[in-house]
This record gives sequence, C-alpha cells and structure tokens, in this order.
Amino acid sequence: MFHRGPYGFAIFPDVESGHNALLDLLSNVYANYSIDRMIVKFAPPKENPTKKYAKLLHEKTGIYDDRPIKKFTAEQFEKLWKAIQQMEGYKAGKIVEVFRVTGVQPIDKHTYKFCLNEGDWISESQCISLAGQGKVELEVCVSDLGNKFLRSPANSIFQTRLEDLKQTP
Repeated sequence: MFHRGPYGFAIFPDVESGHNALLDLLSNVYANYSIDRMIVKFAPPKENPTKKYAKLLHEKTGIYDDRPIKKFTAEQFEKLWKAIQQMEGYKAGKIVEVFRVTGVQPIDKHTYKFCLNEGDWISESQCISLAGQGKVELEVCVSDLGNKFLRSPANSIFQTRLEDLKQTP
C-alpha cells in the first residue's frame, strides 16, 4: 500500500515495499518495452531529463538495442532497477506528520474551509501552508497572477468532494 506525496510520487510504508513495487512495475507493466520506450512512459520528457536517464540505463545494463525488459538476464534486470533507483534518488524517509482532509465547506463563492482528521477545521491559507510542507495530500498551485490555490490528486476522494461542491447551486 502506498500514497502519493505532494509532488505526485509514490510513498511506501517501507523500503522493501517500494522496491517490490518497482520490480513489479518493470516485470509486468514494462515487460514488453525496451529501455528507450519504457523511459518515455516511466519518466516523461516534460518532467525529466529522459535522454540522460536512458543513457544511464543503457550504460549500466550494457543493453543498447530494442530488447524488451522481459528478455534481460537476471544480472541485466538487477542493473536496470539499481540504475533506476540511483537516478530517482531512492531513500528511506520518515513521515513526521500527515493530515487527512476529511471535509470541505464553502465559505463564499471563492473561499473554502477544510476539515482535518474528523473535526479540526482550518482556513484555506492554513491548508495551503500544510500542503506546501507536504503534510496534506493536496497540491499547491500558483496561477499566472501569483494566486495560490489547492488541487487534489486526480481520482482522489477529495477531488470527488470538490467536484460535488462545484455542482451544488
């Protein structure tokens, strides 16, 4: 089981779970992909130095052709996941405090208040501050004019609640 951190990355309860998830992803989702094809999906160019990433994976595995990952030897596969962990900067972390947003209520047309942990209501600015610190599972977005607002990850329960609020007359 994992949850998404404030920047959309998966956060696992321990290193072993994260490692196993990576192995499963490579073995199942990307099994029929070459390194070049896999890396474009795994680390899209708009968010990553994809060419540099692919170069590292080719160098570490010694594979420069279009061979699918499922055809890698055990040694090549190990070199692949180790190189990915190196590039991604895998590390064990410590979650200090995470709040769950359990409710949201409109104050006026453009302002909301947020309920944390079943009963503690906070202002939108307080929620933005906590999201910026990665303490709530919301993204802080900044408009072209510099205004800050909150956005939940796609397909989250909170996103559904916000959509329901917008449709309420």
